[in-house]
Amino acid sequence: MFTTRKTKRLNRPKKSPPMFKVNFKYPSIAGEWSTLLTVNPKLTFLALSWCDAVGGEITITEIYRTQAMQDRYYPGGTAKSVHQFYRGIDIRVVTMGADQVRELAEDFNAAYPYDPARPRMDSFLIHDVGHGLHLHIQTVDGGRA
Repeated sequence: MFTTRKTKRLNRPKKSPPMFKVNFKYPSIAGEWSTLLTVNPKLTFLALSWCDAVGGEITITEIYRTQAMQDRYYPGGTAKSVHQFYRGIDIRVVTMGADQVRELAEDFNAAYPYDPARPRMDSFLIHDVGHGLHLHIQTVDGGRA
């Protein structure tokens, strides 16, 4: 069999990129994820970085939120949410203990600050707003990580 240097180089095993499994609470969130990949690559990067840190699988419970949904979640308030601008994502964390999740979120906040001009703001928040403990990741903009 005839081989050249080039074919030998092409036949070498290649290092595989990390494999992630991203699940969605509702089918509609899969479409929102596709949009997020384009409009906010920084948030996508942060979510996949979290996924890698927790074993390669996450379940996303919310990405995009309309004003009507915001009003339903927070009656009487007119507050806007980063979810309305594809700058926030919620991830289920039931597979980890609360202390473990908080510790990992602190590490991520140290590595990926929300906004250097506002150091009190975090990119990774662990909270329960009435639907169970979850991770909320947010970006100040949609730029590159």
